Amino acid sequence: MKNLKDVEPNYFGTEQEILKFYEEFQNYNYLIKWLLGVKRKEPKIIVKKSKITKVVAVIPTRSAKNITSLKKKYGDISLVIAVNQKGMGHFNYAYSINKAIKEALKMKPLWLIVANDDIKDVGKTSDLVKILDTIDNHSIDVVFPNYTTLYPYSHEFVLVRYRFYSSLVLWLARRKTTFLTYLLHKKYDIRIFAQPSSWREKLVFKAIANFTNIGDFSILSSEFVRNNGNSLFDDTFLNGDEDIEVSLRFKKNRIEHINYKVECGKGGSTLGHSNERDLREVADECYIYHRYLKVRYKIQ
Repeated sequence: MKNLKDVEPNYFGTEQEILKFYEEFQNYNYLIKWLLGVKRKEPKIIVKKSKITKVVAVIPTRSAKNITSLKKKYGDISLVIAVNQKGMGHFNYAYSINKAIKEALKMKPLWLIVANDDIKDVGKTSDLVKILDTIDNHSIDVVFPNYTTLYPYSHEFVLVRYRFYSSLVLWLARRKTTFLTYLLHKKYDIRIFAQPSSWREKLVFKAIANFTNIGDFSILSSEFVRNNGNSLFDDTFLNGDEDIEVSLRFKKNRIEHINYKVECGKGGSTLGHSNERDLREVADECYIYHRYLKVRYKIQ
C-alpha cells in the first residue's frame, strides 16, 4: 500500500479517483487507520450572545457572510457558529460542531439546538423557548420538532442488511453508485448500514431497526451533551454517519416530539449531495459498522 498521504487526494476527487483511493485499502483496518489520521480543519468559532442563553443554537456554515441571516432567523436565541475556514486540513462537521458546543456550554444553557445553516424557516423562537421550559432536560435527551422538508425522508431512517437479491435489484435498476457502494461494502465486510426510510429501501434491503435521525435540526439536552464529555459527535467521522451514531444512542423514553414547525432545506449545504459524496461515505460506514454496529448487534 502507498503512503496514506499520497492516496488521500483521490478521496476528495472525482468518482473514478475515489474508486482508485479504495483500491489502496485491502481491508477495513487499513481504511479506519487512514480515517483516524486525516487532518481536520480548525473552524473559526464566532459567538453571538443574545438575550436568551438557556437555549443556544450551534450552527456550522461555509461563510461568515451567513451570520446576519442566521441572527435574524433565530431571534433572541444566542448563537455559536463554526465557520469553515480556508487552510490546511479538511472540513469535518463532527469536529466543528464539537468545538462550537464546548463554547456554547460556557453560557450554561439547558438546551442546545444543533442545526444546519440552510434551514429554510423556523417558528417563533419565543414559542420554542416556552415549550422547552415545560420539558425536563434531566429526563429528556433530545427534542424533535415537526419537520417539513424539500428533501424526502431526511429524518426517518432505518438500519438495513442486504437481502440475497439486493445486488441484482441494484444492478438491474442501473443504480450505478449504489451498486458500487454494495461492492465496497462487501470488500470491507460492512453488513449493516443506515438508509432513509421508504418502502423502496425496505423492499431492496432487510430492515433491522427504525429510528429518527437528528439530521439538520434537533434540540439536545445540555445534560446529555455534558455526560458525553462536553461534546456530541465522534469526530473520527469525516464525511457522514456521525449523526447516525448519535441518533442510535437515544432511548425512546428519553425522546420528546413537540408541536414546533421547522422547514428544512435539501441538506448538504457544506458537503453537498453527489455520487462522489455517497462513495466517500463508505469510509464512514466502514467505521460506524466495525466500531459500533458490529458490537451492538453482536456480529462475529
